[in-house]
Amino acid sequence: MLKKITLASTLLALCGLAVSTGAQLVDQPGLSVAQAADFTGRVKNIRIKKRRTGSGFKVVVKSEGDEAGSVSSAQVSITDSDGLVLEEMTMDSAVRGRVVGSGTLDVSGMSAESTLTLSFADSNGDPFGEQQEFEVSVDGLDARTAEGGNDDGWKVRAKVNAETGALSVVLMNEDKSWDGSGDYTITASLDSGTPVSLSIDEVRQKWTQSTETDLSAYDSVVVDTVLYDADGVVLDSQSETVTLVENTTTPELSKMTLKENKKGNAKLATWTISDGSASALEVDLVDNATGESVMMTVDDTPVRTQQAFVYEGLEFDPGESPADYIYLCLIDLIDEAGDPVGQQYEVELTVPATNEDGSNNTAYVTFGDGQGAISLVTNSNGTHAHVAWEGEDVSGANIIFEEPYEGPAPLETELNAELLLQFDRWVQVADAGLPANYSLTTTLTTAEGSELDTLSASGSTSGKISGADNTAKYGDILIDGVPLQFD
Repeated sequence: MLKKITLASTLLALCGLAVSTGAQLVDQPGLSVAQAADFTGRVKNIRIKKRRTGSGFKVVVKSEGDEAGSVSSAQVSITDSDGLVLEEMTMDSAVRGRVVGSGTLDVSGMSAESTLTLSFADSNGDPFGEQQEFEVSVDGLDARTAEGGNDDGWKVRAKVNAETGALSVVLMNEDKSWDGSGDYTITASLDSGTPVSLSIDEVRQKWTQSTETDLSAYDSVVVDTVLYDADGVVLDSQSETVTLVENTTTPELSKMTLKENKKGNAKLATWTISDGSASALEVDLVDNATGESVMMTVDDTPVRTQQAFVYEGLEFDPGESPADYIYLCLIDLIDEAGDPVGQQYEVELTVPATNEDGSNNTAYVTFGDGQGAISLVTNSNGTHAHVAWEGEDVSGANIIFEEPYEGPAPLETELNAELLLQFDRWVQVADAGLPANYSLTTTLTTAEGSELDTLSASGSTSGKISGADNTAKYGDILIDGVPLQFD
């Protein structure tokens, strides 16, 4: 499979992706640094979600390994706080594979018109799947990553550091049943430059199964998870208390754009909002002149996921206003068990002054090489904090104010920001151009196909789909820093 990605120079300057020397190019194609360190597989996180439709709960285990076959099955045991076993289950089929690769490119001749070409080949050097070419356009400054797909359902997302040439790619497929399997290598080239072999650093997978036991009487349960390889050898085990997640947000289609890509094929990009229950996007694009579908697909794989965490009502010592003062803050991302995950981030936050009309005034900074953004927001109801994160799913964010303070001291020095919304971006590409007159039906569904939101529209021009702006909240909150609206 051959994929082309066009990267704007402004995007490359923004990316700033730092890859450690241990994660860069290795001599043997397809050999990952994780493999070199004898890494096999581990549990990333576990969630139990109540179904939005029908009854029961769904257990979701996320794992990562150095190749798709590293993890063969997951054994899950659910108990109450007294140790009584409520249910045991075995998951032997992974879904939603994500293949993460990295390497280093020669970017000395890179320009705004440069094209990055990614080639996926099997161990014999043959194309991995059908050989395809496509381009991913970058729409100005509002994208930190180049992303896109083709009509076969393959998708790719890439980041490049314009100074060091560090490249990171994520390969996926809109069919959630693809688990990342295959004996393949990845190479990349910039313009007509020499192809460079990328390391396959890890394969991320999901393991899901519905419970037969009614867990609605429990606020939380203890979950023991064990990962096995194909020979039954234990790769990793984890025990943690998991909060049962209730659905609090009504899923909806938020923002949709339909246009042609540089190859002249129709491309639909959609932002959706949910509490994490949205699992698929069904699309049917019809040429009204012929009555035939130009693009009909069920997409299980968003190309990007962003989470929004909020803390409302931050208060400071009375007397002096905290407006325009700078506060040193530490940010910890929190897992289901309430423990920090990943590294701790340090930022300087300015408290924005209150507007005379009481409307939102915002000050924000990014962190984590652009994966996160944190905002302080003031309005007539006080000061609020909003953390946006794009990466592995987490359950919350802690914000810690560090002394000494320039301005008045916060009454709470540690804020626990809770998950409010999840934003997903979906991209589908047709194998034909945009019809002169079309009808589009888009439906957001659960994993079982139950409808969460739907939109039907007709048109004759490319651009934003009329009627799709159900709310002012949609993705790219990491890019422009626009926070959620606070009442």
